[in-house]
Amino acid sequence: MTGLATCRSLAPNGIGAAVVEVEVHVARGLPSMGVIGLPGASIGEARWRVRSAIASSGLRWPQGRITVGLSPADLPKNGTGLDLAIALALLAADGGLAGGRGSVLGSDTAVVGELGLDGQVRGVRTALAMALEAQGSGIRRLLLPIENAEQAIMVPDLDVVGVSSLLQAIAILCGTEEPERFLPPTKVLAPARATDLSDVRGQSTARYALEVMAVGGHHGLFVGEAGAGKTMLAERLPGIMSPLTPSEALEVTAIHAALQAAPIGNALLQERPFIAPHHTLTVPALIGSIRGAQIHAGAVTLAHRGVLFLDEAPEIARPCLEALREPLESRSVALARAGGNVSLPAACQVLLAANPCPCGKSGGRSGDCDCQPMAKRRYAARLSGPFLDRIDVRVPVEQPTRADLRGPLPESSQVVRERVLCARERMLARTSGLENAHVSSSRLRSDLAPSSDGIAALEAVAFEGPRGLDRILRLSWSIADLKGCDRPGLDEVSVASALRSGAPA
Repeated sequence: MTGLATCRSLAPNGIGAAVVEVEVHVARGLPSMGVIGLPGASIGEARWRVRSAIASSGLRWPQGRITVGLSPADLPKNGTGLDLAIALALLAADGGLAGGRGSVLGSDTAVVGELGLDGQVRGVRTALAMALEAQGSGIRRLLLPIENAEQAIMVPDLDVVGVSSLLQAIAILCGTEEPERFLPPTKVLAPARATDLSDVRGQSTARYALEVMAVGGHHGLFVGEAGAGKTMLAERLPGIMSPLTPSEALEVTAIHAALQAAPIGNALLQERPFIAPHHTLTVPALIGSIRGAQIHAGAVTLAHRGVLFLDEAPEIARPCLEALREPLESRSVALARAGGNVSLPAACQVLLAANPCPCGKSGGRSGDCDCQPMAKRRYAARLSGPFLDRIDVRVPVEQPTRADLRGPLPESSQVVRERVLCARERMLARTSGLENAHVSSSRLRSDLAPSSDGIAALEAVAFEGPRGLDRILRLSWSIADLKGCDRPGLDEVSVASALRSGAPA
């Protein structure tokens, strides 16, 4: 007797997932089982897990030559999430499921799960990414391990069914058991850093620049002597940014779960990520890479929808910084290799911190800098002109005075965030959901042009090319949104020009 059955499943694909059609053919011949379709080592071992799980569940193992095909055949496949789909398709091909030999599981249903040797279904690492891919691929019902169901239920318009064993999956598919229903999780993963802007004393210009960046999504650079508080300021940017929207939270949680960047479990990330890699990182660690069939995301993707903080920026290898040029504007990383092309998300704000010279004391109140002028120029030149041209805000940071340290407590992050949220509400209503930093140049010169005195102030700015003028305009809109102005004027354009040039605002 021969039989053929198919079952839809999903397999990890970089930081996302891909729909896989699992086909099982049982034919006469010597008992054997082969898997084709570029399976990884973990999938090649699935035949042993599947056979033991079927036997432990008291079901019959087909006697004949078994061929398992994974489609698309040219997509490399890894992970253990195909186990359950292989087992169900195998039983269907042998007539072990309701519907008889050759039955095909519903095309609107996908099955994911790792099988234990005892027939139990174990959780998979990229369940949320798989659920998002299933939703986008027109799949309406997803069977997956019960420990992943609470997380996958957060994806809208998807019927999530949790199963704990192979026998339970069969019973649900055959209609002899009602699936358990789950409620969306209320658990929220707390931010790792309990920081508040009230910890920052003095630094009025830098605090204001941080607020402007939070409103419009602008990239920034802090330059100041060692110990002035650049890192302290940067760490507090996520605390004044708007919370993640529900769709953004799903997106960010899926990325962090796929990269095992945090012990997420069934929690949902709500705070924007803050990623601060060491300055010795490499280009693949920052941008991502393709090694063989594996896609490895970098820090810029891990910071998606959040902040990528690069401390000691001049000490970072120059190729790393230059590789950030395109992602700063396109908000994605396009990796092109001989093995294939892939695009990874990178919609993050980049914040840099730099000392003014190798010793870190230039411009400080102590006056102890002994660096030679040539050494200072070489140090500053490590940040190239084309790279800096893509940074909207450049702020000098000075050491707080003793009066600042003894003064009253500054505004907290909560107070500043409320102001930022009001400004962002005005901005998003005007730009149809775009941040000021990403408004097109054509709109800046048409319906989003500044007032007449703002245009006059813009013409007085030292010409630095169309990109520089556009960035000043975008900054002026963020400043106007903070002040509640209908359109940027003389003051807003002047302050934006000062923030862009690195002069005190």
